[in-house]
Amino acid sequence: AHRPARQMAPTPFIEMTSGYFQRGVGLLPQQGDSSPWRLEQHYGKDSALFGGAVDDPALEFRRTDQPARTA
Repeated sequence: AHRPARQMAPTPFIEMTSGYFQRGVGLLPQQGDSSPWRLEQHYGKDSALFGGAVDDPALEFRRTDQPARTA
């Protein structure tokens, strides 16, 4: 996607209201105010942006109670 011609307000990538989070919010990644520059942090909603299955050998999907593979 290309950046839109209109001005876009930056918003925090993760929206939390905790004091410690708010004090450091300027140091954290930002996102845009609308799709596709804004993620909902919800797989069902965000997966439409991917356009299909994510098939990348760098990704490993496993249960957290199993040890990671070593190369």
